[in-house]
Amino acid sequence: MIRTLPVTILAVLLSACNGSNNNDPANTTEGKTQHLRTVAQQDLSANPASAVSVAVYKDGEVVFAEAFGSKNSAGESPTATTLFQIGSTTKMFTAMSVLQQVEQGKLQLNQTLTEALPGLLYPDAQSENWQQINLHHLLTHQTGLPDTYEGMTEGDELTGYMRDRYPTENPMINPPGRFYNYSNPAWSYLGAVTEYQTTLPYAEYMEQSVFQPLGMGRTTMNQNTVRQDGDYALGVTLGSALVPVVPVNELSDIDDIPVAIPAGSYTWSTPTEVLKMADFLLEGNEQVLSDELRQQITQPHVSQNFAGLPLDYGYGIMVSDGFFYQEQWYPVKLWEHGGNTYEYTSMFWILPEQKAAVSILSSGPYNDFTPTMFAALDMVAELPEAETMPVTPVDSAALSRFAGRYEIEGEWVYVTEQDGQLTFSVPFLDNNNVPYVPQLMHIGGDSFLTQLAGQEMVFTFLPDQPDGEIVYLTSRYLVGIRSDNEPAARLRMVGWNGLKHQVHRQGNARLN
Repeated sequence: MIRTLPVTILAVLLSACNGSNNNDPANTTEGKTQHLRTVAQQDLSANPASAVSVAVYKDGEVVFAEAFGSKNSAGESPTATTLFQIGSTTKMFTAMSVLQQVEQGKLQLNQTLTEALPGLLYPDAQSENWQQINLHHLLTHQTGLPDTYEGMTEGDELTGYMRDRYPTENPMINPPGRFYNYSNPAWSYLGAVTEYQTTLPYAEYMEQSVFQPLGMGRTTMNQNTVRQDGDYALGVTLGSALVPVVPVNELSDIDDIPVAIPAGSYTWSTPTEVLKMADFLLEGNEQVLSDELRQQITQPHVSQNFAGLPLDYGYGIMVSDGFFYQEQWYPVKLWEHGGNTYEYTSMFWILPEQKAAVSILSSGPYNDFTPTMFAALDMVAELPEAETMPVTPVDSAALSRFAGRYEIEGEWVYVTEQDGQLTFSVPFLDNNNVPYVPQLMHIGGDSFLTQLAGQEMVFTFLPDQPDGEIVYLTSRYLVGIRSDNEPAARLRMVGWNGLKHQVHRQGNARLN
């Protein structure tokens, strides 16, 4: 399941650094470096991946960069310069491209999408909501756009599809500006805006104005460039229920989807080059972007609305005041964004207060290299003592405020409260023999955990306005609108289509 929980939550197998004996060889730089190598190779064996590459940054320098495994079916070993895909770690770079245009006076953050990309063919029934989407909404996953690309075909180009067909094939699931809900198409729109405003193809603009100025000379979004480079990692891709992963033998086996590239479907780089972005975010480079706008990238613009935890989103990067591991909380400021495609996994973490960062890229889908992340951070940072989880408790007497009937694509979700227990029922799922656990288990704030079609799913109840009555039942692919407390505009839902893909093939989106 793609991103049922935020990446900050999925990648939280870090543990606190305990006090130690400085005379222990394991606590020397050499000992910690060897430990990182050992853990990386153990994680590689435990994941559906053929290769992994790790780079570690501290105080302006890359202090470690090595790769492990095999980069192709011939068994060739990868090096620190071998290219991998970075998935949605791309989003912070796309954000930079938009902020550059803001700095040049071509765009404004409060400018509407319809002004920045004229000619959008949206349905009349949703015209008011489409006209309200602005660039800030796009940069912070607050558009109300579903995380689907229905109607997209193999030959579609970025701007043409997003302008002419996306709006009618993918109806909005809630009005814009209400809450955070992860959506890759928002970033495709930012790429289309870049194409329209600069008159350059998005990938060409990125290489000229973002990657090259940052010193990322081998980072590319072009398949021919990767092929000519020759040093790239191939591993495995998602298969079927019977064969979960299958080998990738040729570069051409990996889909190149222009429409999704700004969201992260086809960006190739190395951990060392990705850490150029960490250096930029920490130290700045006004030849690339002003300090004022650079700092906007890592500002906490919107809450991720997960369990009442201090987890926020900036512009293309997640910003939090800590992470949790084994039901305990480690209060340390963290900037991060992972990435997944069907063939690659990325982990990118920055501890800004310690000027430390780590990039991990692997050639397999939905890998978990979190122990490697811990070992890498242990080389260059100190994590605080664990604390009790700072989740907001729920008053069982107030659970009735969530009860009601919510509409999703013309189907009903019934939420009821009895004796301090919240449950839900979905006739649509019952009639189609889709199994689910009706009990909603509170995990913090207004978030609840359940299982649907064998997959864990988190639902969060949200008001239409701060401190207002509950209106929305939300998850990444499902947004229900309460029928007995309607917001100003009623929208057709597309959530069940997204759920169908999520259950059967790791989500409707190709990346996260």
